[in-house]
Amino acid sequence: MTIMAWAGCLGEAALIWALIILLRLSQKLGDVMKMKPYYRGYYLAIGLVSLALGMRLLAASFWYEPIWPLATWLKEASFYPLVHHIALAAGITIALPIAFRYWGWLLRER
Repeated sequence: MTIMAWAGCLGEAALIWALIILLRLSQKLGDVMKMKPYYRGYYLAIGLVSLALGMRLLAASFWYEPIWPLATWLKEASFYPLVHHIALAAGITIALPIAFRYWGWLLRER
């Protein structure tokens, strides 16, 4: 179970890296096309996905060194799923329309 917990952390870190790349590319494209700075929403998306990654790292670290009261509270309460899943979903939901705003023309081209 611990290997899968750490693999999930790597997946979310890769997602943050992809959002940073989209942020930089969208910023450059927006400057060239004189668009409004919609790319600033990526900062919020990156922050929310980073919060989700932090929660996953916290939960994954309890597999190795459980701190009994905190580990029990984190696993049994609905705090971890609420913060992790909602932050991850909100970050991706914010990033998706921004990506379509800047890069939707690629889907329309043939």
